[in-house]
Amino acid sequence: MVKSVIKDESILLEVFIPEKILHREGQVEAVANALKPASFGRTPRNIFLFGATGVGKTSLVKWIFSEFEGHTQSVKTVYVNCWKCSTSHSILNEIVSSLNVFTNLKQPRDELVKAISNYVKKTSKKVIICLDEVDQLKEKELLYVFSRENYGLVLVSNNKYAFFDVDSRIKSSLAFETIEFPEYKPDELFDILKERSEYALYPGSIKIEYLKIISHKSHGDSRVAIDILRNSALFAENQAKDTISIEDVIRACDNVCDSKKDERTVVLDDIKKTLYDILKSSGPISSGDLLRQYVELTGDDILERTYRKHMESLVRQNLVKSIGSGRWRNYEIN
Repeated sequence: MVKSVIKDESILLEVFIPEKILHREGQVEAVANALKPASFGRTPRNIFLFGATGVGKTSLVKWIFSEFEGHTQSVKTVYVNCWKCSTSHSILNEIVSSLNVFTNLKQPRDELVKAISNYVKKTSKKVIICLDEVDQLKEKELLYVFSRENYGLVLVSNNKYAFFDVDSRIKSSLAFETIEFPEYKPDELFDILKERSEYALYPGSIKIEYLKIISHKSHGDSRVAIDILRNSALFAENQAKDTISIEDVIRACDNVCDSKKDERTVVLDDIKKTLYDILKSSGPISSGDLLRQYVELTGDDILERTYRKHMESLVRQNLVKSIGSGRWRNYEIN
């Protein structure tokens, strides 16, 4: 008889949206309140969600969008990932496709905007658009266009400063509310893992102690935690076991954390990648020396506040560790 650990693997995949969002009650309420006017035919308030990877931003948005679609016919929601669609044209094509609007996708931008506007007039629906990874959007002018059309905008980013350099005219037109997503605490991750394991794995497949270990090893990132749980189960199954061992968990922790770090470094912009590479070769280094080495290496005399912004981003992504503060701050690879 073939032994099995996994009952439903789909529950351990990144695309899975749970029936309830744990430990994000305040954020759920804030997002729902901002978007609620749409269900009464009014324009919803624009919102900007920020926080590190794996803190529940995307899951929460998709969950709330599903709730809207299921409970009202007067709202249409559209989700776009700007990492996959970074140009105005590709984003508009994605929106048009989601609305099932028949049009020539090679049409100019203005024609696609008009097609969406005609859909709104024809259906009398309020459109809410989520632009995830909005910092990857190459043409921020599109945000101004959307705001002028009175679409509701949910803007999502890992970067708190995603709109730092955006034209003030665009920021003024958006007038978004900001909602922060802090990293999960280990006990919160444990609750998430416990619920997922109860539905995804067969009873008795994993010890509670192992879920606690995974919770602590994931550094506040729910995606990492769930990936470790899934890989632990797959490692056990590959060995024809019906329970997950501590060796499976340790192996999964190493594999997932290494792969996640590789993913995060691949998508770094040129400045962050250079700073990260300097840290890799130098070891622990003071903030002043790191900036000086960057300038000497690249010839790019960047502003100190720009440098600080990039370093804060690397720290938030758990790629770099910050020790101390102010002029005594040191950095090293995490």
